[in-house]
Order: sequence, then C-alpha cells, then structure tokens
Amino acid sequence: LAYDIFNFDKFKWSINGNYSYNTSEITKLKSDYVAIDGFKRYVVGHNPSEFYLAHYIGSDKSNGDALWYTDATHKTISNGSGASPIINRDFTGKNAMPKHTAGLTNTLSFKNWTLSALATYAGDFYVYDLWERYFNADGQDLKVNQLADALNAWTPTNNTSDRPQYRPGNTVSKHHSTRYLRKGDYIKLKSLELGYK
Repeated sequence: LAYDIFNFDKFKWSINGNYSYNTSEITKLKSDYVAIDGFKRYVVGHNPSEFYLAHYIGSDKSNGDALWYTDATHKTISNGSGASPIINRDFTGKNAMPKHTAGLTNTLSFKNWTLSALATYAGDFYVYDLWERYFNADGQDLKVNQLADALNAWTPTNNTSDRPQYRPGNTVSKHHSTRYLRKGDYIKLKSLELGYK
C-alpha cells in the first residue's frame, strides 16, 4: 500500500508499506519423518521450520539440578543424570520462519532534497542460540567464557533462581532444549538515505 500524505510543488511526503502472513505445513513424506539436524525434524502436519527439542523446565529448587520433561506428556521429569529417565525431544510449536513480516518506507522531499527511511518487521518466530550451549553450560565448559548471568545460578541461599547450580566440571550434557530457544521478533531501521539532485 502506498499513500501520498502531502504532494505539493516543493514539499512531498509519501508512505509505502507492505505486509505478509506466512504459514507452511508438511503434507506428505515418503517416510514417517526426516531428521534434518540436531534440533529439527520433518513430520507430516508440522511446519518444516518447527523446532524439535527437549523441553527445559529450569532448576530443581531443592538441589539446583537442571530439569527437563522426558516426553510430550510433560508428566515425567529428568535431571539428565544416568539414574534419571532418558530425555526425549518433541515438537515445541515454535517456528524458525516468521509468521508476520512487514516493511514501511517514509519519503520526504523538499525542493532538491530527499530523505527516505525504511523500517522492517518480523514477528512470531524463534531462533536457536547454538553457542549459548557453551557460554551457558553451568560449569561444563570451564575453558569457554560464560555469561555473566552465571553469577545468578542456584545456590542454597539463592534457591529461587531458574538457573541450575554452577558446578565446575559438570557432567550433565548440554541437551538441545528450549533453554536456548529465543524469541526472534524485531523492528529495525533497515536504511536511511539522504539525496540531492
């Protein structure tokens, strides 16, 4: 859509905008599923960009263990140790492809000068922070810089923290989980142009 707000001889102001709604679903496969990487899976009835991850819960308030659900029923919990039930992955309902995208351009002209600004938007999508598994590993990767928020980890005096206890040499594996899944929505100024003719 485009609209001229002012259109005088020496001064013009116009706006141009666009919007897209995006959705996708797998309708047919030659097999039950196709695993494409460590955190996605193609299955009929699901969006091809939907994340397939273990569901992270937070920390055990009594001892600081990291906790995950073991399956899609969300009835059984595991701390990832050898004695716990196996942690299985499941669909999250969160997609990597933005459901909404939009752009808005404002153009102002005065005599021989033109000022134009383009802003873009993407919404209702998620990004998986693969590197955060190393920077936020609760003591497993001692030689790698850690996030400053590690200082807010569970302790007996900070037992309401959602961050598990920081344990140097931690042996619980860094499961591909919703712990590292982040909302990706953004609005940003894509370009700003000043012209003279």
